[in-house]
Amino acid sequence: MVKSFTTSAAAVASVIAEKSNGVTQAFAADLTPTQAIGRGMSLLNSTTLFAGIVGLGGAGYLINGLRFPA
Repeated sequence: MVKSFTTSAAAVASVIAEKSNGVTQAFAADLTPTQAIGRGMSLLNSTTLFAGIVGLGGAGYLINGLRFPA
């Protein structure tokens, strides 16, 4: 039961993150000055990747700490 729930939760979170990416980039492009659009979009994408790494590491640490079966 736990494995099915965590797999489903991960799938839903992945879909939400993927669908919101286009909206996030459009919003950032609207707010970034024209001269800095390349740097702004680069920083946005780097931040997104870094947040994913930290989030997945934190989730793994939490799951390990709660002793869910593998």
